[in-house]
Amino acid sequence: MADIVDEANDRAQAELDAAIAAARGIPAGRREDVKQSADCCVECGDLIPSERQIAVPGCDLCVDCASELELRSRIGWGV
Repeated sequence: MADIVDEANDRAQAELDAAIAAARGIPAGRREDVKQSADCCVECGDLIPSERQIAVPGCDLCVDCASELELRSRIGWGV
């Protein structure tokens, strides 16, 4: 039988998983609906490392292009 510490750990893990999914733009309860990550960046054509494909499900930009897009959107330039 689970004690209160186990239950607290399970709840904390669920909240962490939900926060990570939200940060990745995955709606709650929709993780299985996420498209497959691209093998190559749609912007520059470079290979997207498998680690990024796993960490960011559905990604289609390499780290460099994603960073540049994020920077441009922050400053409101060229988006």
